[in-house]
Amino acid sequence: FMEIPIARVPGNDSRLPFGYGMNVANIILPHRHKGREGFIVIENRDKLGRKALIGGKVESLQGLDSASIDCVSCVVQEGTEEIGVPILPVSIIGSALTPLDVLHPGAQSAINGRNSILSTCFLARARNPRQLDEAIEDPGKYIQEPDKIAGIYFLPTDEFAAVVQNGQLRTPDMSPLSRLFLNGA
Repeated sequence: FMEIPIARVPGNDSRLPFGYGMNVANIILPHRHKGREGFIVIENRDKLGRKALIGGKVESLQGLDSASIDCVSCVVQEGTEEIGVPILPVSIIGSALTPLDVLHPGAQSAINGRNSILSTCFLARARNPRQLDEAIEDPGKYIQEPDKIAGIYFLPTDEFAAVVQNGQLRTPDMSPLSRLFLNGA
């Protein structure tokens, strides 16, 4: 589910205890918009002001109605909630393990028993590409979580590659996983 046991993850702080990795999933969503090839990214309403891949954390099983309890259902559920357009995961790009002390420099111990983030990146496509075009043009009609998501953006391939190369995606693991895809791995 949302936490996977992780035995001491190497990082900047060797005092991190044994703990759990928060399980998250995100997607690389290629798209053709106005005759140009590119990728869909979002911007969260946080202080980072960075673009991000679509996705989120895998949730705990809360009952029979739990919809985001594994990586695949997570990207389907989170993707649809974040951009308002149903998506279909196609394949796994890769996984990354990021120690929490990389995200929170100077952390003295694990946060809530977690010492890392385990991220799985998927390649996906929109079930309805025309609907995705509409969401890019008028995100206000499609964003289902306006308090969380500031915008939906189409970045042409060269712009997306520059963001990835400069490590400007929201979390440290998104750029290397995106680089894998862009390099054909």
